[in-house]
Amino acid sequence: MRKTLKRITILATLALTLFIAAGATVETGTALGTRVGDVLNTDIRVFIDEEQIEGFNINGNTYIAVEALEGFGFNVIWNGEARQLLVFHGSECMVITPQEIQPHIALLGSVIAGIFYTDIVTYVNGIAVESFNLGGTTVIHIDTLAEVFESPITWNSTERTLSVEILNRPQYPSYVWLSATGIRFHSIDNCGTMNPANARFVPLRYAQSTGFDSCGICWEH
Repeated sequence: MRKTLKRITILATLALTLFIAAGATVETGTALGTRVGDVLNTDIRVFIDEEQIEGFNINGNTYIAVEALEGFGFNVIWNGEARQLLVFHGSECMVITPQEIQPHIALLGSVIAGIFYTDIVTYVNGIAVESFNLGGTTVIHIDTLAEVFESPITWNSTERTLSVEILNRPQYPSYVWLSATGIRFHSIDNCGTMNPANARFVPLRYAQSTGFDSCGICWEH
């Protein structure tokens, strides 16, 4: 069910290579905004750290909204210039805000919306993951979140629930941003006067081993 995510070094300007995703087939050269799948009405409830988050059944697979993770102990940062959505699990925002989930009235399994190809690249704790556009919101597969944090997914067939435990998982990304100049590594590619177009995305161990120190502004201690 799950596959190992490969951690890769990515330049800020590198385009995300498209591949066949669970629930949707996307080919190289797909036009921005192309419909690539359907959202189906579902009775499956999704939980992160015992709090419910809205889940979306996309062609039989469960997705969650990246922006909604802000209420579950995550920092969600939008970099419009580089078309990147950066998600970090940080200790400074560990207060979980319960969501009010509104059930759909449509028949189970019926199509309630569409998902669309997006050129936005989403990084979860420094790892590039596949994402789609759902009504202006970015969604990722729930398995992706579990894989990044090496967290098991619990499926309760009786209660129809999917649960992922993220608390007490690694807080800091394994990849960091380096500016074209300077001696600090960063959790975002536009900290201070950094130019995102010239920023490099490198392994944390590489940055530390080559003499870089953490930024006192964007890096959590």
